[in-house]
Amino acid sequence: MPPVQCLGLAVFVFCWLQMSPDASCPTAFINVALHKPVAQTSTALYNGRLAIAANAVDGDTTGPPAVTQSTDTDARWQVDLGQQQEITTIRSFFGDTDILNRVYQFVLYDKTNRKVAALTLSLAHGSSSHGFQLPPNVLARFVQVTVPLGKILNLREVQVFSRFLNVTPTNLQCSTWSKSTDKIVCRWQQPPSCSDSLSYTILLLNSNNQNIMMSNTVSSTNYTFDSVTSFLGENSNYTIQVRVETADNLGSLVSQTFISPGSA
Repeated sequence: MPPVQCLGLAVFVFCWLQMSPDASCPTAFINVALHKPVAQTSTALYNGRLAIAANAVDGDTTGPPAVTQSTDTDARWQVDLGQQQEITTIRSFFGDTDILNRVYQFVLYDKTNRKVAALTLSLAHGSSSHGFQLPPNVLARFVQVTVPLGKILNLREVQVFSRFLNVTPTNLQCSTWSKSTDKIVCRWQQPPSCSDSLSYTILLLNSNNQNIMMSNTVSSTNYTFDSVTSFLGENSNYTIQVRVETADNLGSLVSQTFISPGSA
């Protein structure tokens, strides 16, 4: 089991599981909590409107908050990031902290609901926002925010930043589908300046509604979609997308859009 490390500062203490690093490809940082599925244990009225959990991931740091009811004795709010990923920074914005609550605990869980990091934050009087940076290689899928028993949770926005691969597969080339061959052959090149062990997710999508019709993950830089007839017909719009990945980080998509032939 990885060693547990803790750090204490003036206003907060957090602990984490130290994991080994993975990727050395160029990376960028994205707020992965934005518009993701959320839940909270209760919902109060705020200025005459329901202060729903989604208010805290709508991208507005000054708008209506997510607020729990005063009768909620174990108030909690949680965001599902959709998949496990490395969390580097969390920034939070609070509403009416002077009269409601100034102590918040942030708990991070991995995809198996194992706790991997925890932080207790005590806001200074009048403070409305706070940010903190996590140690390297903290991998989590869920971020939960709690308050002391009997207190009201009041969050305007929670921003969770993750490291993404800032690389894209290059020179994607795919053959055009036809009934006579009933296959699509695709090739691409590994991103430059990226020496990690990479895999690639390749997707065949309906261009009109972006529904995934076929997909696979491969370690090579080529892939063939076979038996495509059940998904494509004459004059179908379809898109091929390829994304580079490491074990814990996703890269950008590269795509091509096609129209299948009108006849075989």
